[in-house]
Amino acid sequence: MKKTFVVLGALMLVVVMGVFVGCKPEDTTPPEISITVKATDNYRSELFSDSIKGIVEVIATATDDVGVDTVRFFVNDEHVGQPMTEPNGEGENEYVYKWQTQELEDNVVYTIGAKAYDAARNEGVSNSLSYLIRIPNDPPNKANLMTPENDKTLQLASLILKWQGSDPDKYPKQELTFEVWFGEGSSGKMELVNMATKGTYPDTGSWGTLEWEHDPPYLHPEQDYYWMILSRDPYGQGTESDIYHFARGTNRVPSAYSPTPPDTFVPIDPPASGFVKLLWRPDDPDGDPLTYDLYFAPDPEKDTVFVSDLGKLDSLMTAAEYSVEVSAAGVTYYWYPVPTDLWEATQDTTGLKAWRFVVGEE
Repeated sequence: MKKTFVVLGALMLVVVMGVFVGCKPEDTTPPEISITVKATDNYRSELFSDSIKGIVEVIATATDDVGVDTVRFFVNDEHVGQPMTEPNGEGENEYVYKWQTQELEDNVVYTIGAKAYDAARNEGVSNSLSYLIRIPNDPPNKANLMTPENDKTLQLASLILKWQGSDPDKYPKQELTFEVWFGEGSSGKMELVNMATKGTYPDTGSWGTLEWEHDPPYLHPEQDYYWMILSRDPYGQGTESDIYHFARGTNRVPSAYSPTPPDTFVPIDPPASGFVKLLWRPDDPDGDPLTYDLYFAPDPEKDTVFVSDLGKLDSLMTAAEYSVEVSAAGVTYYWYPVPTDLWEATQDTTGLKAWRFVVGEE
């Protein structure tokens, strides 16, 4: 009997020892993790004591007495990137996250940190680092001057300058300001004449020379003009375009055509008011503003009537119309508006036939 108890006791001891030997203690120790930040070799990456520009590397060093299972990074307590299950840094315990700060809001403080987890889901929390985010900024691209072409001679009294500007920075989408520099005579006489605002993406800007605060605002015949565009971004960086030159050619003579009433002997109905409205169309091939001297007279009883045969009824008119009193029916009236442009070029009336209309009988 005694021998039986001894055997049973030995068996119980073996079982108890087996239980303790086969069991592992519960893992309650969290991983240890810390982070540092360094600039990358990207040309737009900059790291200062309290601010960041561009792409930087956030390096988490994580260790655990059993083993690190996962590392996650957080910006302003929000998870960013993909969970990392294997170290990817230079050191065996380093986990590297490339922080794309150029996608964040400019001039705002952001805080980054990391957490490490082991297989037992114990969580280790790193130190937090806060930085003022500054968006990397390159100067705007040089504006492409579109019209007029460089060294072009134009037969125009006014024109619209056109250019295309853009900025290389995509984050944030920057709004550019285009300074229009314009002047006559030489490039050294250019002055700031306008500031136009356009969006970041390649965008066509324009400015008309009629907006020029110059007396007169029209381009002077046989004069040289110079212009350029200075593109500025919101961070104060500016880029000058090429300087373009154009000239206005020789001034051309204006004329008038398409009279109303028509130039014919077919009678018109007598006007009830006693007045006939004379209308015509101006033609200045350069687009200069015109004034008119109106010549008018009843039939001078000549076979061919020239403008020089008529008296001047009015002068320096700016409208291409005039109401004239006709006092008698059955009379042929002769008239002609002689145009003069801003530079005193006027239609030669030598041998110029007058227009005519006939007022019919009542």
